[in-house]
Amino acid sequence: MCDKMTGCGCRIVVVRTYKELRGRKISEVISLDSVAKIYNLYHPRVSQSNARDTVIQWLDNEPSRRMELRKNIRATHVNE
Repeated sequence: MCDKMTGCGCRIVVVRTYKELRGRKISEVISLDSVAKIYNLYHPRVSQSNARDTVIQWLDNEPSRRMELRKNIRATHVNE
């Protein structure tokens, strides 16, 4: 739906914004909600829940996100 072939630049904006928010220590939940709203600005006909699902799917494919998740998993195991 949103890539170079379709001409929609929302994916780039969503991923960049998420990284910026997380880099500023904004919680994951607030960051995801924020970028889902950005997605909805580009695609107002998509429901908020579908927008959030799409954004999560995109972010799960980002190498930096996978590293963040691994780091969180390690921190959780250390604290147990």
